[in-house]
Amino acid sequence: MLATPALLALPRHIPPDGQVSLGHKGVPLHELSEQAWGQVPLCRTRGRVCVAGLKRKLAEGGPKLWQDEEARKSNVGVIRPSHDAWGIGKIVFIYCDDFLRRCFEMPWLHDPEWRSLLLPIFDALGVPPHKIVRCLLASMPPRIAIPPHHDTGYWVHYTHRIHLPVITDPAHIAFRVGPSDAHLQRFDLAEGHLVELNNQAKHSVDNCWDQHRVHLILDYIEGESLSIERTLLSPGTKINQTRRSIDLESERGTRPCPSYLILGAQKCGTTSLYEYLCQHPLVLRARRRETHYLDWRWRREEGLTWEEHRETYHKFFHKALLDENPSCLTGESTPSYLLHSDVVLPRVRELAPEAKMLVMLRCPVARAYSQYQMVIDPEGTPEQEKARGTHWVGKTFQEVVEKEMEELEVCGVTPEMTYDEFKTRFLSSRPQGYGSHSLLARGLYALQLQPWMENFGGEKEQLMVLFMEEMRTGEAAQKQVGRVFEFLGLPSHDIIDTQAKNTRKYEALDERMKARLAAFYAPFNRKLFEMLGRRGMEGWAGGEDAGEGGVGYGKVVPVDEAELERLSEAVGVE
Repeated sequence: MLATPALLALPRHIPPDGQVSLGHKGVPLHELSEQAWGQVPLCRTRGRVCVAGLKRKLAEGGPKLWQDEEARKSNVGVIRPSHDAWGIGKIVFIYCDDFLRRCFEMPWLHDPEWRSLLLPIFDALGVPPHKIVRCLLASMPPRIAIPPHHDTGYWVHYTHRIHLPVITDPAHIAFRVGPSDAHLQRFDLAEGHLVELNNQAKHSVDNCWDQHRVHLILDYIEGESLSIERTLLSPGTKINQTRRSIDLESERGTRPCPSYLILGAQKCGTTSLYEYLCQHPLVLRARRRETHYLDWRWRREEGLTWEEHRETYHKFFHKALLDENPSCLTGESTPSYLLHSDVVLPRVRELAPEAKMLVMLRCPVARAYSQYQMVIDPEGTPEQEKARGTHWVGKTFQEVVEKEMEELEVCGVTPEMTYDEFKTRFLSSRPQGYGSHSLLARGLYALQLQPWMENFGGEKEQLMVLFMEEMRTGEAAQKQVGRVFEFLGLPSHDIIDTQAKNTRKYEALDERMKARLAAFYAPFNRKLFEMLGRRGMEGWAGGEDAGEGGVGYGKVVPVDEAELERLSEAVGVE
């Protein structure tokens, strides 16, 4: 982007002495009311230092110091996507990921000559080196502009941003800061002045000078409250980056793929949970949300090895990108997995033994009614219609319920039976490949959970059960998803879109049918809550949510290829 010389006519301000409190960096300034803008500092002068040594070092090193090739050979190559695109050179000494989980000290930080030039600057700020999480020299070419922006990422809220002009001419450089794009003020950043910038404010730079402008830029944390892994890298170490993560090349392939499986249950908000998880910057959506590879789409050729199955399964994910960036993770959501552990569990043990298992449950009365509404819905793609099945079309909900109640009674299904008995007496007669079966049986959660808890629950800590009723509001959804992020080993992150996904409207369930189903499920629910060691969900005894408000979970909205590419790029390397 080219600089705008007309900006040099703007009034010039000197940053007053002081400091920017981290309390002023909670949210981007443009999100505050205009009345609050005047209470938030934009930039402050923190002191002055001599930069003659740095200027001499840069002059002696010449252009070679700024070359990426040189960094990759004697230091470490780092990607700064936007700055690299604008041709801004860099010499990196310290760099961290966006979540302040890992901080990397580059070889040049410990070079005696560079260190003798940097430590006096740190001392002038009163900041020990171990609190600095980013430190680099940036060289901005003549007649180039950095457009108005504010910095993003977890690290911004917990760090102080310092600019130290090393080579500059304020008269020919328009450095602007303000609460919004339309309210930017021009500030002079003089050579040798340590200036703290509130990088939650909008800021921009237009270099109208005929020389490179060089700043030392650093970020440091307060106190000792943050636990950050610090690593000293050797010259030539290769790192891999996404917008939010940094990984060592030596760590390639260390993240399990997939890292999580949403097992079910069907019509319990599994799509919502999947979409919530995919809002995390370190979660990459699968190429297909419901892979069904571990049940319906399993390759049936004789003689296939587990490795051949693993290769096929991995094609549903962005495996190469995940191998390169193991800070990121992926998973799938196939609700039929919970029902068919007899088929799926042995395959999980072989293909995804380290994955975390997530189970979403919902009042079984509401779940059954929602499944029925999905199957009889006339809208949908041919693939969706095939997956749903058509066996209940033309039948009332009561007819479907009565028929299956009889079948369950004939099969002798009780809360006390084992999953193997449940499978032998009932499930073995049910088809796979479409969803219009087991309307009531899918709500017998305790029976289905048994084998999953035995294999992945308890001390193994690989299984988490959630309830859709505990995610009704945006705040509640954020809380529960936060628990899942922690369970998956992900840093905290606020999701933006907390709306329920794949909803459809339908008439509320008849009260008499609701009461009858609630009574049917009551002993099975008691077994479930006993198994989970918790009290029953509010409203489950009365079958609440069964069409309440005319909203249920259902309709699948396919993601087209262009949208899939956009979503994949959200975590990809720039």
